[in-house]
Amino acid sequence: MKTEEVAVVPHVVNRIDIVTGISFDDFIERFEHVVPSVDMDALRMIEDRGGSWEDIVAALAANAPHELMVYASIDVLGLLRVAGHATRAVEYFVGNHAIGEKVFREEPKWFLYAPLRMLVYSAPDGRAVFSMDQPSTVFDGLNNPTAARIGREMDLRTARMLKALGIDAESAFQQ
Repeated sequence: MKTEEVAVVPHVVNRIDIVTGISFDDFIERFEHVVPSVDMDALRMIEDRGGSWEDIVAALAANAPHELMVYASIDVLGLLRVAGHATRAVEYFVGNHAIGEKVFREEPKWFLYAPLRMLVYSAPDGRAVFSMDQPSTVFDGLNNPTAARIGREMDLRTARMLKALGIDAESAFQQ
């Protein structure tokens, strides 16, 4: 098979690491309360009954008071414990596809980076560490003005989500 075109696009991404003053267990509990899981069953029911995109958007807004939802999570220690690891860690895939839809129509590659990946792990002293790639720097690599604007909005949404968890990290998300 002949390759028609290949593009290699380098871009710089900022990773944000926040050592919280919150224990790992407490942070996970707060995080999962503030960032609920997406209710796929409710969304399927809307679709099955012939509901509109506006119905989906309204259901997402009702489900996610901070505009972000967990699409999936991975218990990292559960995967690596047998290899001798003891560091507790959970990776979350967080986003809101009502927001992503605004970019997808112009830039399908948006979903290379959405949902956002967020990692929470336990420092040796038991405090939770929150790590993620800064959305605006991730989406800037798409060279699309809409993706860049939504990426900056995702920075603000993430900072507000962290504030709801008791962490003032707004300055970390400013470029």
